[in-house]
Amino acid sequence: MRLANKRIFVVGDDAQHNAAIRMLLGQHRVTLRVEGFDGETMTRRNVAWPADLILLDPMCADLATRSDMFFNILRAVRRTPALAAVPAVAMSCAEPAMLIPSLREVGYRGFLRKPLNCANFANQIADILDGKQVWEYR
Repeated sequence: MRLANKRIFVVGDDAQHNAAIRMLLGQHRVTLRVEGFDGETMTRRNVAWPADLILLDPMCADLATRSDMFFNILRAVRRTPALAAVPAVAMSCAEPAMLIPSLREVGYRGFLRKPLNCANFANQIADILDGKQVWEYR
């Protein structure tokens, strides 16, 4: 199993979506830490969990706010020493063509469009952990 024993840190405030991620990755012997808070809160809590990947899924109403959230959360994550070099992937239902260029610019490794592609999600995560970038435009 390509994902066995990997540690994935999920930052998202959608309980239903977090449950779906647990279901999709749990069967692959992945250790998940799911936190429903933003990057600034994470910095204050000084999360020091040795993650292999960070999935970020902030909820917000409009594209400008969403872009700012993705940037601010990643910046806060990078200030946490244990997470500074960990690859990060954004997840959103936002229009990919509008969001992906700024995500690439600030250092994300990929973008996964919601609703998640359940049949391929685990493979996408494994590819990212193998060093590939995954940018979903569907």
